[in-house]
This record gives sequence, structure tokens and C-alpha cells, in this order.
Amino acid sequence: MSGIAGVLGRDSEEKVARMLTALKHRGHFRSEIFFGHLINGVEYSIGTVSLQQSILGLKRETIEGGLEVCDGCSQGQFAKVTVHNSRYLTLERDIVGIKPLFYGMDANTGIFAFASERKALWEIEVDRIRRVEPGQIIAIGNLKVVEKQRKTHHSSSDTAVIYDETYAVEELTKLLKAAINEHSSRNMGIAFSGGVDSTVLWALLENREDTMLYTTGMAGSHDIKSAVNSARLLNAHIRVVKLTLADIEQLIPHVMRAIESCNPMDVAIALPLHAISDSSRKDGIGLMMAGQGADELFGGYKRHFNAYELSQDALSEMLRKDILNMGKNNLERDNLIAASNTVELKLPYLDLNVVNFAMKIAIQLKIKDDINKYILRKIAARFLPHQIAYRHKKAMQYGSGVSGALNTLARNYFSRDRDRDKRGIIGNYLKAIAEENNIRVAE
Repeated sequence: MSGIAGVLGRDSEEKVARMLTALKHRGHFRSEIFFGHLINGVEYSIGTVSLQQSILGLKRETIEGGLEVCDGCSQGQFAKVTVHNSRYLTLERDIVGIKPLFYGMDANTGIFAFASERKALWEIEVDRIRRVEPGQIIAIGNLKVVEKQRKTHHSSSDTAVIYDETYAVEELTKLLKAAINEHSSRNMGIAFSGGVDSTVLWALLENREDTMLYTTGMAGSHDIKSAVNSARLLNAHIRVVKLTLADIEQLIPHVMRAIESCNPMDVAIALPLHAISDSSRKDGIGLMMAGQGADELFGGYKRHFNAYELSQDALSEMLRKDILNMGKNNLERDNLIAASNTVELKLPYLDLNVVNFAMKIAIQLKIKDDINKYILRKIAARFLPHQIAYRHKKAMQYGSGVSGALNTLARNYFSRDRDRDKRGIIGNYLKAIAEENNIRVAE
């Protein structure tokens, strides 16, 4: 886990020190604060925090008249702050939006601040918080945003569409294998559901000797059965983290505080990810590889299939929007919950080379013959048993049984209120728990 925090304006060093305390989760951390002045006289401080034994950590370079601090730049999944010739400062995120970055101003004190997590900004009472959007570059001068730019993905509308199935399989296999092994490390974990996304990560990994598969769910859940069965077929090591209703109830406050949300879907997805990242931390594993992005790139959700039945154009547009919104809708949450356990989350499907190539693959190769993620399954079938390559999975919140557990807890919580409308009961339950525990969440 690593993070960035910074302030432009008076007392910047003291404020950044407070922000870094909010970014420190479990474990032993090292932190640094870099102090300076812009040529207009405005002072700035930029702070970093990273795990002592961090495999990847933060990259810092002193450049003429300024400074560059980057979380994850070496592998293209980054959040970055740069001071340019002591004149102005820029904030930037990668095009996919894997690493989160937020900013805001405090009109009362006249400061501009930014951080990897909202809670660091809340720590110094910055309330009007915005996210740096994926691919966005924001320039700040004189304590205000002076310019915004945004990079975009290459899409099938402006590049040649790939219809050749053999070529698509060969090239995508090469790109995925390169991304998986570039993002890998010894003593690593893989978030493993037993489905095609996570199993391809294992299949294309060159060094599996020190790799542990992690799965979680309620006892007897679909995900545990599927993952254990797949691990047996692969002769792979797997750690099963079984959850009880009491475990879920106890973890809810921690998860909501970590992800800065009480949205029912966010909490239901973050809970299993917390369970496996917490388990890997206890095993001394600080790097977790996961299959996020495969569904959005290759058409893995039921709504993608429904869109395809309407038209290929409808599916193409849905996938485009899903990829553009993935940073906000999914990746911020997933990074925050992993960070709360001092675990670095690596996502090979969202390597920029993989994303750009996948977006050029014809829709006809993403859903074909009523098979979703068709092209990915063709790759999987080259390395894996047929029953794994073509296994259909349930969404994490349902396959793990966590969504059902949340519903049970909510109904138990409101059991005496017979007149309560049961629609939205989980959301009302989570809001009540957040209020009871003084947990601040984003609007």
C-alpha cells in the first residue's frame, strides 16, 4: 500500500503530516514530506507514505525546479503529482483510473489539497472534494485549478477492428502473459473464484512456486465450491477464508470506513475482498493479483448479454461506458479496501496494452454462440480444463453469499419495526451502522 497527500498554502507541512496519519493503515510505514515554494511565493508540501517492505512503493524524482511523486508509474497504473519549474503543479491519473486521487479547496483557510483517499482531506477539513478523473491532468496555480485535460482510450471507432479470431487469441495471449508476469512478484496471492478470469491469471503466470490462491465466502457458498474444485484440477495451493454471519456483522464498520461508502453493492463487494486481503496480510503476502476488468473488456455481465441481444452497437456502447466509468464505480473501492490491509492490488487485465487491444476486438468475438467472454475463454481453453474455461460465475457479492448475509442482518436489525418497507432495507441498515459508528462516507 502506498499513498500521496499534499497541500498548497499556509502551514502546508503541518497539514500534510496530519493527512498522512489518515493514510496509515495496519503495518509499519515509512513516510516523507517534501517542502518548497512556488515562484509566486506560495508554499507547498507533498507527503508520501508506503509500507516498509513495499514491493513497488512510490517513485520520487527531483527535477529541475520541482518534484515528481508517482504511485505506480513503473507499470502504467498510477496517480502522480508533479511540480513544474516551481511555477505550477499538476495532478494526473492513468487512463483506466486504477490508482485513486482526490482534491479540494478550503475557502476558509485558502488552501488547495490533494490525496489518495478522501479521509486524508477530511482530516484537514476539506469538504468540497472532487476526483481526478481517469486520464485527467489537472494544473493548479495560485491556489486554483487553471487547466484540465483528459486523455482517452483508443477505441474501435478510430482504429481497425479485429475480426480474425486466430490473430485475436494469439496476440491477446501474448499481451496478457506479458502483463501478468510484469505485474507479478514472488510471494504473491491471486484473488481466486475458480472462474475463467482469475484462472487465466494463474495459467499464464510463469513462476507459481510462491503463489497462493485466495477465496472466500460463507460456508457452502458457490464461490468456495467453485474455487476449491478449480484449484484441485490445477493442483494449486488455495487458502479458503470462511465467513460467518457474525464475521460479516463485525467487519461492516471497518469496510465502510475503508471504502468511504455505505452503498450496499460497494459494501457487498468490498467485504469478500477485505477477507482475502486481510488473510494474505496475515500470511505475509503484500501483493494481490485480481481479475478486475475482464468482464468490462470482454462482455462478462448478464446486462452485456441482454444488450447484445438488442444489437451489437448497444453492447459496444455499453462496454465503452463501462470501461470509462470503471475507475469511479469499481477500482477506487477495490484499491481502498486492499490498502486498508496494506496490500497492493495489481490488475493485469487493465494493463494499458491489454485494454487498448481488447477495445479493438470485434463485438462478435466477445459474445458468440451464446458464450460470454468468448475470446477470453478461447485463450483459457488452450491451457485449462474445459470445465474451468467455460464455467459461468456469479457476481462476487452473490457467489460468496455476502449479499444474502447482509439481507439477513438488515432484517434482524429492523425485526421489531414491522411497518418498515423492506425495499432498500440493506441500504437503510448500512446507513444506520455508519451513523452509530461515526463513519464518514462520500455523498
